[in-house]
Amino acid sequence: MLPQPGTGPAPCVSSPFPRNNPVDHTALFRDGFFEITNISHSGQSKIKTVIKADGEPGYFGTARMISEAGLALALDFNKLPYRQVGGAGVLTPVAALGDVYIERMKKYYGLQVESEVVPGDKGGKRR
Repeated sequence: MLPQPGTGPAPCVSSPFPRNNPVDHTALFRDGFFEITNISHSGQSKIKTVIKADGEPGYFGTARMISEAGLALALDFNKLPYRQVGGAGVLTPVAALGDVYIERMKKYYGLQVESEVVPGDKGGKRR
């Protein structure tokens, strides 16, 4: 789970003396990326989903994700999944925003989502 040696912080943030070597935040935003692998189990099936995008995933990425969620609510309100079933109570973001949000993230953030059933696996061990 730990990064391999040499893949640690971007050079723009690794200086031990930040006052003598100011951080180039534009390089951090430009060169950052994230990749998340999720393994889900459902009955006898096992699904692997990989989510990835370019850009710094911390403050910058979070701001973009929140902004796209707000724009989905503002611009595509009647297309949201919970609106199709007549409303609901307290929802998780994916239940409330669904594919509308995912498509906005793909179009405006460059998010990539790939899912596949892991062949030949009957659910295996769970943690």
